[in-house]
Amino acid sequence: MDSVNVLHGRFSVVTLMAAALLVSVLSALPLASVEAVQRESEKGCWYVAASGQQIVRADGEGPDVDLGGAAFFKGSSDYQGGGIWTVSAGKEFIVRNEGRSPTRLRLELQLLDGYLDRERVQFAVVKPELNDQIKVRGLYLNSLVRLLSGETSRLWLGGGLGLGQSKFPDATHATACGCLKASDSYGMVWQAMIQGERNIYCHTSLFVEGGYRHFPGSRASGVPTAGYGGPDVITVGVGFRTMF
Repeated sequence: MDSVNVLHGRFSVVTLMAAALLVSVLSALPLASVEAVQRESEKGCWYVAASGQQIVRADGEGPDVDLGGAAFFKGSSDYQGGGIWTVSAGKEFIVRNEGRSPTRLRLELQLLDGYLDRERVQFAVVKPELNDQIKVRGLYLNSLVRLLSGETSRLWLGGGLGLGQSKFPDATHATACGCLKASDSYGMVWQAMIQGERNIYCHTSLFVEGGYRHFPGSRASGVPTAGYGGPDVITVGVGFRTMF
């Protein structure tokens, strides 16, 4: 189990170091010309984007364990990071209002896939070491609004709603009650994000993102069993966007 923790820790460090190196290298590349960027900003564009996100904090209620009768125990989980990947396709457009500055918006469809590292859980006096992973997925409809814009960089704020999935693995082996059964459920997901974007070439940009995401909870059927509240995660990451 210690080797698993070491590997997870190394993965997190390597991911953050790779993202920092990528930003540094791409920052040294020639920028798109100001004139080209301005021409692109005057028309609406379709785009595709992809990103990798590191989970820097994760919280979630449970496991709340039901042993039957009056035996019910509220528990807690200790999450230790994880990773998320996203791909998006959308449209950027301008909303013009008479007497006011134009508003730049994006509307996109996004797919998300990722995992949370779970180190241990606790309920009553039981505190088993698990060192497993919670799988999360989501399909979102996002909207973003441009807050600030420079010659080659922009700041966006946005959020989205959608349908997601949380899969909690079987951990019945870890307790005498055998109550930590596998569970898999679907529900509403939502997220909020802020993105700082910088042009690399005319049609391609690099962005860094900070996000807050909520996934559905889950409960297995039967007794004894355990239920989990939807995990909430904070992420930081880097990605690319290409206009066409």
